[in-house]
Amino acid sequence: VICGVMTHLCCETTARSAFVRGFEVFFTVDGTASYNERFHLATLLNLSHGFAVPALVEELLAVCRSKDAN
Repeated sequence: VICGVMTHLCCETTARSAFVRGFEVFFTVDGTASYNERFHLATLLNLSHGFAVPALVEELLAVCRSKDAN
């Protein structure tokens, strides 16, 4: 699960690096940010073409909560 700042630099690099190492990558749409919305959106579009699964933080937390309940 990728969260952080500089969506188009640090976060994207981390996501791609994890992908090539065989991890299933979940990239938080609302848990990453950049100083430029166009850079942020471009990274989300690029990564969603196979490198990562875009997800909302609340969606990921709900999955974690449901696994804890079982």
